[in-house]
Amino acid sequence: MFVLTCVFIAAALLYSNFLILVANIINVVAIPLQMPELFLASRVLGYCFTSVNFGALTLIIIESPPTAYRGTSNFVAGTSYTAAMVLGMVLGMDVVMGTHLTMLVGEYL
Repeated sequence: MFVLTCVFIAAALLYSNFLILVANIINVVAIPLQMPELFLASRVLGYCFTSVNFGALTLIIIESPPTAYRGTSNFVAGTSYTAAMVLGMVLGMDVVMGTHLTMLVGEYL
């Protein structure tokens, strides 16, 4: 049962990463095409699969170490999530990345 659970969690992590990549590509394409509906839909798709991705990653980080270290790994998972959010806020400031929308939502194709 444990192996089956790990396989499903790993599959959810891989599929969600792929779909987040697809959503980001749609984001970048929607800007030059000036299609705000497509941009909004890609953002919603990205947000949904980011939640799945974070949940699967948290499960992997928490369940992979021995039982004695699971509390520490839970702390590290929460701290890394908080650090990523702070990094996103810093990079989103006008003085750091500017107001160039394509650069803010994805890389150049």
